[in-house]
Amino acid sequence: MAYFQTKYQRINEEANTVSGKSALVTGSTSGIGLAIAKCLASNGCKVILHGSREKKDATAAINEVQSRNKEIPIHYIQTDLKQPNGAEYLCNEIAELTLTGQISVWLLVAITLERYVVTDTAKH
Repeated sequence: MAYFQTKYQRINEEANTVSGKSALVTGSTSGIGLAIAKCLASNGCKVILHGSREKKDATAAINEVQSRNKEIPIHYIQTDLKQPNGAEYLCNEIAELTLTGQISVWLLVAITLERYVVTDTAKH
């Protein structure tokens, strides 16, 4: 148990080094992406949230992150990274934001689980 407490404490201490920096967290409207975004905001990081949901549908997540630190800006960019121009749109939107300095932390949490059914494995 002491090992996990020590490791957790070290992770918490390292998280404090993000204060004043900017971070992009893709897939941050739910799950682990949202948890990471809240942790970064709690430690003084300016967070850029990303999701494929319309902003009105991501409001709860945005508010959760903002509630962790009301003094830092929280931005939300909506784009579907499965689309051919999704990543380009995301980068262009980031460039449009007025941020002090550059993005120090890029966390690519968004994933797409596609299902493929293999019907004939003899050819592979």
